[in-house]
Amino acid sequence: LVIDGQQRLTSLNIGLFGRITRYTGGMGGTKDNHLNWSSYVLCINLLGHPDFDDKDLSGDYEFAFKRTSEFRNSDTNSWGYHEESKKDGGQIERIWYPLPELMDENERKILGENEILEKTNEVIDEIKLEGERNTYFKSIKSSVVNKFESNIINADIPTKEVKKESREIKEIFQRMNIKGDKPNPYQ
Repeated sequence: LVIDGQQRLTSLNIGLFGRITRYTGGMGGTKDNHLNWSSYVLCINLLGHPDFDDKDLSGDYEFAFKRTSEFRNSDTNSWGYHEESKKDGGQIERIWYPLPELMDENERKILGENEILEKTNEVIDEIKLEGERNTYFKSIKSSVVNKFESNIINADIPTKEVKKESREIKEIFQRMNIKGDKPNPYQ
């Protein structure tokens, strides 16, 4: 039973395994029409690493929710999304990669290191960069993936387990409930 931390656990689950859906129909659209909703997935910038602070790179780790329609190139069946945006008159290159693609959803765990490196290398190869640039992007990508794996996926998260009797838990909810109503079953 998780009393405090449910939102954090849900956010972690969405980030690593799931997608979110947002209403994008504007003022004139109706919320009951599925065409007015868009699916988003949490992505990591494979070119975002502080050790590679070139003028055409972001120079820091980046995560963003991206619309799933921006992915899945039908020609290559790739999940990468190459983006260039302006920064101080220059171009910033990013390769957004969906975090759920780094996970084995059936077993609810991260893929093996070799499989991740292979999948993400394919994305960079599909951009068709010149030789040295391709190798450079792959080295940045490898650093990002290694940091992600060591600092996020395999990090030890301190936990504190507190055992309470069921009557004590009920009392906690009743104290939190200002109106004095009995807690609903979902609470």
